Amino acid sequence: MREPLAYLVLAVLAVPHAVTAQALRPGVWRGSVTSFTPDSITKADSFVVARTGDSVSVTMTEVPDGDPIPLHNLRQVGDTLHFTWTTEGRPVLMTCSLLKQPDGSYLGDCEAAVPGSLRRVRMIPPR
Repeated sequence: MREPLAYLVLAVLAVPHAVTAQALRPGVWRGSVTSFTPDSITKADSFVVARTGDSVSVTMTEVPDGDPIPLHNLRQVGDTLHFTWTTEGRPVLMTCSLLKQPDGSYLGDCEAAVPGSLRRVRMIPPR
């Protein structure tokens, strides 16, 4: 009877968990978004992390020529933060995976099935 219980425990531990209040510190995170186009443009950005109860929301706020962009489907698997967002202009769903760095920041790539859509995102926590 122990084996089914062990499999259940492993299954629960392997499921990605929604980002909880402990995962990302509330406040304004600094950072950047780099597009890998022939110009390789890097733009400074801010990410507002807000907590409501036990859930967390994140919004990119310094979007050039556009409205703030909310991040969706936030979840943390180990040291990796996963989320999606939709680009302005031509609506493209970006899927992102950022790895937590030793300094507490997150760094990783966002991509879509559209040529030229790769972005590198860095999020630096508030001090």
